[in-house]
Amino acid sequence: MTIEYLGNLGSMIGGLAIFVSLLYLAVETRVNTKAIRSAAYHSAAESIADNSVHSIGDPEFRSLLLRSVSLDRVEEFSADEQMQFSTLANVLFLRYEDVFVQYLQGAVPPELWENRRKFARSFLELPTWKAAWEVWKNSPMFMQAFIEEIESSEVVPNAYLGLGGPDTAPSA
Repeated sequence: MTIEYLGNLGSMIGGLAIFVSLLYLAVETRVNTKAIRSAAYHSAAESIADNSVHSIGDPEFRSLLLRSVSLDRVEEFSADEQMQFSTLANVLFLRYEDVFVQYLQGAVPPELWENRRKFARSFLELPTWKAAWEVWKNSPMFMQAFIEEIESSEVVPNAYLGLGGPDTAPSA
């Protein structure tokens, strides 16, 4: 064995080691991407579900939510309720914007975003929610792309049947 032969053998082993390392890195990157997407989906679901859980356990919150889908004007709330409702609406739309950003980053699937988008858009069919949206969307709170996404989405009929809101199904 010559020095030249040993040098070539070392280069070949080094090249093979680099190839194996790159292959391992590719596999790990794929696994990590799946884990990140899974965590993002979980976060999106948990964030929206938190509102539901909160509304079940807190009678005042539940009452405010139910009234928000049945009142015709925000002014029908007391001043204290208006502040609470405005905050509720802001938090809910911030959660939807979070799902939107995760969608843009590729962390949540398009179908998940499309479903959330339609549901969020349906809130705008309710007078009190539309009024709150008009206030918040004109503040520097939300990304313009998010506002456009929500407002360009189709309305889903019957989105509020479980909340005591209006039945928006087309009449037969």
